[in-house]
Amino acid sequence: ISPRLGFNWDVKGDNAFQVRGGTGVFTGRFPFVWLGNQIGNPNFFYYQVTDLDFKWPSVWRSNLGIDYKFNNGLIASTDFSYTKDINAAHVQNWGLKPPSATLTGVDNRAIYSNTDKSTVPWGDPTNAYVFTNSDKGETINWSVKLEKNFKNNFFFSAAYNYLNAKNVNSIEAEITGSAFAENPVLGNVNDDVLTRSKYGNDHRFIGIVSKKWNYGNDRWSTTISSFMEYRQGDKFNYTYGGDINNDGSGLNDLIYIPTSSELNQMNFTSPGMATDFDNFIAQDDYLSGRRGQYAERYVLLLHGLEKSM
Repeated sequence: ISPRLGFNWDVKGDNAFQVRGGTGVFTGRFPFVWLGNQIGNPNFFYYQVTDLDFKWPSVWRSNLGIDYKFNNGLIASTDFSYTKDINAAHVQNWGLKPPSATLTGVDNRAIYSNTDKSTVPWGDPTNAYVFTNSDKGETINWSVKLEKNFKNNFFFSAAYNYLNAKNVNSIEAEITGSAFAENPVLGNVNDDVLTRSKYGNDHRFIGIVSKKWNYGNDRWSTTISSFMEYRQGDKFNYTYGGDINNDGSGLNDLIYIPTSSELNQMNFTSPGMATDFDNFIAQDDYLSGRRGQYAERYVLLLHGLEKSM
């Protein structure tokens, strides 16, 4: 059941000034491969389970939009939407108890001792990856656009979009265990910690120009278009290559960013590595600004420019 309410208001009654919007619950299609792998990949050391209380992913979304057409034919539009997770998919490892140990040294994060892990009857540790829900995610989306059709069949459009998306698990895997193992964490890996989502560009600019030619007594036409996109927001994070917190994943541990003095207290495999690491931190705006702290999840941005004809 997904109740929704929407409206469309022609403010002046001349189709030139329009206000529209709505609010409601939306439920999307479910990736059944997440459930299918529980049957297709049984393993004594790799249980895949669905929470008995698991609910179909759904969100509550509200939006408001305005369109205005000027006398010269220019159309200006703006849209704002807010999305709140009701039941988002989240993966936990129920084979892990809360971490009871801490790492020694300048990085003193909580880590898992062997007694924090569930075992099979013969004593070996086992994992139980469980699909469950979280309601913490949210997304803010705002865009503005200008467009115009000219009398000579020339079309122009320019738009900007801002996106701020947050979730607890940016799932990009078809295997439940991979969805858990690749989710960057710090502390208790089963906590649904709200941070930035991996998906979506924070800032996006789009420009389109096109020209249409009619011929053959207007029976045929040819259109040539050019498209430009600049985006900022493809996200990544710094993680260790190894299982620092002993949770069974060598991919998900966010790094600790040491100060210059703390580097002298750390052990390196060869001379000069401490200096190289210090220089690497110093040349990076993000890392140099977070010395003495842990890296954050999906806060680092890439930039990109695309063109097409």
